[in-house]
Amino acid sequence: MLNIDNRIIFISQTKGFMMNSIVKSLEEMGFDMKIVDMDPLAIEEGTDVTDKVYLLNIDSPEGTRDSLEIIKERVQQYDLSVVLICQKEALPGICQVMPENYFAKVVIRPVNVKDLGIMMFGIQDEKAGVFEKKKILVIDDDGVMLRTIKNWLSDKYQVVMVNSGMAAIQYLTNNTADLILLDYEMPITNGTQILEMIRSDAAMSHIPVMFLTNKSDRETVMKILSLHPEKYILKTSTKEEVHQIVDTFFKNQK
Repeated sequence: MLNIDNRIIFISQTKGFMMNSIVKSLEEMGFDMKIVDMDPLAIEEGTDVTDKVYLLNIDSPEGTRDSLEIIKERVQQYDLSVVLICQKEALPGICQVMPENYFAKVVIRPVNVKDLGIMMFGIQDEKAGVFEKKKILVIDDDGVMLRTIKNWLSDKYQVVMVNSGMAAIQYLTNNTADLILLDYEMPITNGTQILEMIRSDAAMSHIPVMFLTNKSDRETVMKILSLHPEKYILKTSTKEEVHQIVDTFFKNQK
């Protein structure tokens, strides 16, 4: 069994016998369990963007909105799998904040801990398979564009999304990527500035960058080409065109 990381962030709304039983059983199976309270500050301070699997234990949706919003945002931006444990009657309220498609699995109580462990092993193995893929970091302030690129490329690549230049630099401080797709036109810190920051940092400067742009006029294209990116991709490109550009890039690297 291929396991690159057996750490599970266990975010529980309540403490008690069931929580302790789940933690003990999963630890006996070899998982590294970290317990975090269902609280926005605790989640921010007790987790890291490199964590890949969350296990949520929720009794009632009441009081969980802010915490779920944080977790939902991380699912959108990072390669994160979330498993939910809850009562059947609590699921609709939870899904009002975090729709069911955001969860890798939903486990309705009562919980069979042995089956839960087998499920978690399966999710860990899926994560291992993902990490064998090339990793693409997409940087764009447009959430629709981020999700579109992720949906288009996730069949073949591991896609990580961030919505600002500073978030990208923060991510790259602790992680790497095989390719960066960078929005040329962004507010606050634009694509040119982000590219300069990446190229000026020895730990990041080796990562190839392609620009994403809405503009195809000669002046903009010449400005982009003067920065010597690997390529530029028009945001009006089709899924097939984007795939062809990215696939060809990685093929030529071999």
